Amino acid sequence: MKTFKEYFAHPEHPEQEEVKETIGILPGGFKPPTRGHFLAMQDLLNGADRGVVYIGKGERDGIDATKSKAIWDTYKNYLSKPTEIHLSPISPVKDTYDFALENDNVNIVVGAGGPRKLKDGTFTDGDMKRYESFTKNREKYPHVALKEIESKEDIKGEVVRRAIVDDIDVAIENYFPDVLNETDKETIKSILQA
Repeated sequence: MKTFKEYFAHPEHPEQEEVKETIGILPGGFKPPTRGHFLAMQDLLNGADRGVVYIGKGERDGIDATKSKAIWDTYKNYLSKPTEIHLSPISPVKDTYDFALENDNVNIVVGAGGPRKLKDGTFTDGDMKRYESFTKNREKYPHVALKEIESKEDIKGEVVRRAIVDDIDVAIENYFPDVLNETDKETIKSILQA
């Protein structure tokens, strides 16, 4: 399997190849950002020089974009590469496309969830469909690749939000990154309880 940088390389003329920065982008709602989101960003960073997270606006069960950003700001201290965290004024999808249009001098890898089987046996398209213009319009976006996020932790937002209400300490242990130190677990707990 090729790394992101190998995907963008031009082996037919390696002497002419200009090394471009690779940026991993993870857009989403993140209400709240869970261990699965953290692992997805870390996976993107394995093949990138830096990362960008776009957080959707709105609120779910008391968790809004500001709280999500505060949690991501804690997570970024544990990520392997520098990562910027941004609140999306309109939508993470729009911000991702805008970033790609404005930054054609870098390689971009967009992480998105693929189709998932629902409890009733049907399938959802997942988030990949939102970014299919990148692959359908290769002439416009030759510097952008899509990476389907493998569900390492299939954690549903509503399950996490319910667990936070039931027992926030158990929720943090079960649904948030294992790498967090006790101080940062307490920080996240205070963010969620605010």
